[in-house]
Amino acid sequence: LYSLLEPGHKKGNVVNLLGYFSPLVDDCELYTLLQEAGVKTIHEISRCEDFEEYKKMSEANFNLVLHPEARFAAEDFHDRLKIPFIELRRLYQIDKIGGLAYYSIIVICLKSLKKTCVIKRTFIETLFLFK
Repeated sequence: LYSLLEPGHKKGNVVNLLGYFSPLVDDCELYTLLQEAGVKTIHEISRCEDFEEYKKMSEANFNLVLHPEARFAAEDFHDRLKIPFIELRRLYQIDKIGGLAYYSIIVICLKSLKKTCVIKRTFIETLFLFK
């Protein structure tokens, strides 16, 4: 599915969401958390309106894997396009939901975005509300 992408110039404030063929709901809290972390552009394959927009997915600074079936695609992004990824695991224990998942987001954001974006204090505070 992503094999047509070619290496491109990376942008520190761009992320790809991998794992679903339909977009997340418009008011999903993940969009807000990423935007508060400094992410300006969030790509999802299902929201690409044309081939040119699809090709911009190679500009991402990192990928978030939202479903385990997308792990292979994320590994391909990493190997071919040098785009790192983090997989957000499904959790069913109430005390683990939020804290671990959102902690994973903050780790990748701090590692990937610190050179190009300022991590807002409110973003970090928001993440730890879910602990």
